[in-house]
Amino acid sequence: MISASIENIIKMFDWDIITRMYGSSHSSVIGFLSSEWIKKSSDHSVLDGAPSHFVGKGRKGQKNMP
Repeated sequence: MISASIENIIKMFDWDIITRMYGSSHSSVIGFLSSEWIKKSSDHSVLDGAPSHFVGKGRKGQKNMP
């Protein structure tokens, strides 16, 4: 049941936008999928990667907890 639900949500995305992305567009595609998912419901959210374990590197102030 869950896979059918996910398939239906993915079918609703405006995929024409992606056909105009060229080169190394991995982050753009992830951004597209994240945006489309969040637009579908106020209950939807996206966790964007793990925090950096180096304080002050990458996203400032974030670090992995032991």
